Amino acid sequence: MLRCLLLIAAPLALAGPAAAEETALSAGLAAGTLGIGPEVGVRLNRNVGMRASAMLADTRLVDVDARSDDIDFGGHVRTRSVGAMLDFYPDGGGFRLSTGFRLNGHKAVLKATPTTNTTIGTRTVTPVQIGTLRASYRVRDWAPAVTVGYAGDVAPRLTLGVEAGAVYHGAPRITALRSQGGTLSDDPGFAADLERERMLIENDIGDYKFYPVVQASLGLRF
Repeated sequence: MLRCLLLIAAPLALAGPAAAEETALSAGLAAGTLGIGPEVGVRLNRNVGMRASAMLADTRLVDVDARSDDIDFGGHVRTRSVGAMLDFYPDGGGFRLSTGFRLNGHKAVLKATPTTNTTIGTRTVTPVQIGTLRASYRVRDWAPAVTVGYAGDVAPRLTLGVEAGAVYHGAPRITALRSQGGTLSDDPGFAADLERERMLIENDIGDYKFYPVVQASLGLRF
């Protein structure tokens, strides 16, 4: 992932000579719903800038909930991504409108442990028969992003940035639904019933196509 960040950041370091006098480079750390990781940027002129970041650590600030029949699933989104943003500063100050993309590694494990008898597929089963249900959640790799924010100096050479917006990652996919620790966990017929539940979960979260972005960054300007 660091290699991806270098590839994305390379154009930032190669800003044209004509803009060299107005160019301001920055490097720092960003944190928020996308995760925690390094961010580098360049202010090409009064109205245009570029940034690249690699979110390498989770913050687990966003939960995912899903429901199928009587079963409620829940879990935290594990955030991993790299991306680049093109920043527009309409008034030449700190206010900015940004658009770009992220190479997503977001995923989650949704869990449910029923405590009462539950209907799954064609049968009613007990908590002892079910055990713990786990579903793997994934989104598409490439995702466009749009944010609005502000960036400015809070001390000599020290910059603070904040932004909010969304990443469009499309409809999530549930790639597997398994039972663990139940007396029916290895039963082929129960596995077929779980496949029906998997499709119900995927349908339930099908409208969850946007991931919220709330990020803050602190860095040095060169």
